[in-house]
Amino acid sequence: MALIVATGFVVDDSIVMIENIVRYLEAGKTPLQAALEGAGQIGFTIMSLSVSLIAVLIPLLFMGGVIGRLFSEFAVTLAATIVISAVVSLTLVPMMCARILRRKADRRHSAPGFHSSPRPPSSSRSLSSPDHCPIPRMKAPVTRVFPKDSSPR
Repeated sequence: MALIVATGFVVDDSIVMIENIVRYLEAGKTPLQAALEGAGQIGFTIMSLSVSLIAVLIPLLFMGGVIGRLFSEFAVTLAATIVISAVVSLTLVPMMCARILRRKADRRHSAPGFHSSPRPPSSSRSLSSPDHCPIPRMKAPVTRVFPKDSSPR
């Protein structure tokens, strides 16, 4: 049960860090600058959240009886995952953001099969037309394997 609860803590710290780094990236910073400034700004917040969560778990360690033994295992597991989450969020996440994330201007092209800029809807097209669909259009994978002139003769 403690590992299920800990999953939320692990994901939460990383999401907070990534959101802050992406905010700097969208402001025009390079990925390395965004990672350094984002991690520097939000690092204290993640540390204080982690310390306060561990402080809440301390009374569970000192409970007596059979229930106390169960809760002490719960508290130790949660505390360990919170510490690991803080370390990962403060070290690994900013490094991966600096290496993986890119500004929109730095991207060479969009994913294969997707249009980079959808056509704006005109008043002559109906809302149900395929050109107005907000979902990016993909070319059928079959057309990439078999050219148009490959009909059986």
